[in-house]
Amino acid sequence: AGRALVPVLRDTGRLELVHAALLALGLALAA
Repeated sequence: AGRALVPVLRDTGRLELVHAALLALGLALAA
């Protein structure tokens, strides 16, 4: 699992996109 996360962590753009999606989902559930 750790090795699979390395490329994702390197791709900061994709990481930020995923974080933004999770944040939006959290706000939608909280609303």
